[in-house]
Amino acid sequence: MCGIAGILGPIQSDVAAVLESLSASLVHRGPDDLGFLQWDGNGTPLVGRRPRDARGTLVALIVRRLSIIDLSETGRQPMSSPDGRYHIVFNGEIYNYVELQRELAQLGHVFRGHSDTEVLLHAFSEWGPACVHRLVGMFAYCVLDTRARRLHFARDPFGIKPLYFLHRPTGLAFASEIPTLLALPGFRPRLHPGAVADYLAHGLTDHRPETMVDGVTHLPPAHIATADLARPTDLSMQRYWSPIGVRHGLPPSFDEASSSIRRQLVESVRLHLRSDVPIGIALSGGIDSSTITTLVRHLEPELSLHTFSYVADDPHLSEQRWIDVVARRVGTAPVTVGIDREHLPARLDWLIRAQGEPFGNLGIVAQFAVFEAAARAGIRVVLSGQGADELFAGYGAYVAGRCASLLNHGHLVGALRLASRGAGRPGSEGLVTTLGRAALPSMPFGLGDRMAWLSGQRAPKWLRKRWFAERGVTMGQGRFGAPERRSLGSMLRYDLTVAGLPALLRYEDRNSMAVSVESRLPYLTPALADQVLALPESYMIGEDGRLFTKRVLRSAARGLVPDEVLERQDKLGYTTPEASMLVYLGPWVKEVLAALPDDLSQPVDATAALGRWAAVMAGAQPVKSDWRLANFVRWSQLMDVASY
Repeated sequence: MCGIAGILGPIQSDVAAVLESLSASLVHRGPDDLGFLQWDGNGTPLVGRRPRDARGTLVALIVRRLSIIDLSETGRQPMSSPDGRYHIVFNGEIYNYVELQRELAQLGHVFRGHSDTEVLLHAFSEWGPACVHRLVGMFAYCVLDTRARRLHFARDPFGIKPLYFLHRPTGLAFASEIPTLLALPGFRPRLHPGAVADYLAHGLTDHRPETMVDGVTHLPPAHIATADLARPTDLSMQRYWSPIGVRHGLPPSFDEASSSIRRQLVESVRLHLRSDVPIGIALSGGIDSSTITTLVRHLEPELSLHTFSYVADDPHLSEQRWIDVVARRVGTAPVTVGIDREHLPARLDWLIRAQGEPFGNLGIVAQFAVFEAAARAGIRVVLSGQGADELFAGYGAYVAGRCASLLNHGHLVGALRLASRGAGRPGSEGLVTTLGRAALPSMPFGLGDRMAWLSGQRAPKWLRKRWFAERGVTMGQGRFGAPERRSLGSMLRYDLTVAGLPALLRYEDRNSMAVSVESRLPYLTPALADQVLALPESYMIGEDGRLFTKRVLRSAARGLVPDEVLERQDKLGYTTPEASMLVYLGPWVKEVLAALPDDLSQPVDATAALGRWAAVMAGAQPVKSDWRLANFVRWSQLMDVASY
């Protein structure tokens, strides 16, 4: 697990100083070691722990290492192939490296150590960019091929590990985090109007290649890319996997599917436990993390388990009861954390910088507290249940997708029965809303949003629509008209790849790596996704009156997870009392908004924003999109991103 960065194309200023600055910006991602590679396009690249002021540098690679597997010198990066042709910087983990090393050894490859980085490098030298099809893991890497004079990039199937590009007039720069790229000499960051509109008006982030900083993009998940030294400003990309689900013949029975998924999860957790440092578990009390926790105990009966949990101070939001039930089952004493409101404003500034882009809600603070507790306990690796909700249909909103599927096949009575049984249950949207979204899947969620959607006036009043219009962005429906949301299956695929999971993965990566902790996600493997997405939708959300979301996962975990956890339907996740917390932050929000320039060069109307917040504080307006507003404004201030 590491932070990586690099530059393709001539570096105009002090080379060593630039590379040192890039490395320093990533120290939290890799406090254990560092390395540099510099190449002028001829001969053998220079590799070492210190950069050189080599004026002819055309390619520079940088890595900060968090040592997880093979803590010795043989795991050091940048790493070079025995023949000197290939050189790699790699962020992530390849969990099946043991099996791949065995296969490659049979093909004649000789290994110096036992790191997954060395296995990945040999896999690339054997199979080229197509090696991604053999990898089980999370990864973002860059391989320099000195013979072909190319840089090869790849990102894991779900985008667990980040990789950003800055397109420069003379070439390309890349990094694990946006702030690293913003520190490059001569780059003046400016807002990307379309990405800003998606966030401020619709709450969407991480759903498109463009970021909120114009000129900075990310390599989409499940993509490989190539850059050529002869054309350093060009980047060709290709998708290598999509979560579409593959079914051969008739679907398995529900019991067969349940057993198969259990076997897949056992194997995935077994691979995710490979580590040369202690491992912990983020235990929230829900089905997803409880399944991971009990599977770890199943596989490692004698292992000393370390679990870390967030417990809200509001008893209506607390998961303490369920955390304790699972802890007793596996024999562990969970470390629980809350949110320190007194120091929250200072913490928010730090988190906004760490995230690199604005984030969706204050639940991020709770998630960070969990990783921070793990770091204090000396834990370097934490297993998490992220991704199961999007894969197994865990949210109440997915009931509308299931109803839409029934309507598509002419099953009106079945859709009515399912919607009525779901009405009033925790997390449900109610009968009318569920049926409305099923009949019109492009329609937004709440009643107020739907009315605004129909009138084309969904954008908040404090947004300057003229500012966006002058930059080619029209406010209104946003991306809610996407045809991908017209069945449960397509809704799951959409949320796995576009509008849901990508943002959550960014939050998780930055929160964990900010304190030098590696977060591992056993649910997110292509093999499991292909199997689950090929199953009948009724295996996810049934129509038997008990309306269990994640129906097949609950069945697969039966006998491992305590029944009282499997039966619950009120999972809250990292839920914080957001409205009360935001009101508590009132002085901080007011100070942030008061610093806004009140002129037409800004996308936010400062007078309207301050007026809106004053009404919220007076109790005349409910808290709605106010966190997005405050977060965006503070982010642009801290990152010094210009609005024009």
